[in-house]
Amino acid sequence: MERHLEGDIVYTVHWTVSLQDEELNASSYGSVGLQAPEKDIIPFEDLTEEIVVEWIKRALDAESIETALEAQIQLQKEPVSASGIPWS
Repeated sequence: MERHLEGDIVYTVHWTVSLQDEELNASSYGSVGLQAPEKDIIPFEDLTEEIVVEWIKRALDAESIETALEAQIQLQKEPVSASGIPWS
């Protein structure tokens, strides 16, 4: 997280989310810019992972990210493209 030292206001949260299906993995990452709260400011030292995850979920379309991760796993199971050369 990034925060202003004056007032301890968090303004950016960097996130990573992963999905595992058997031995296959998919992940996505990004950052979310946050608006300074007008009231009910939670002191920085009182922030919990649950609070910050909720901020991220409100700022992003969490369902869309999960769908994209599931699609990544499906492409690993059933690839539709490949790379390489036919000779060694």
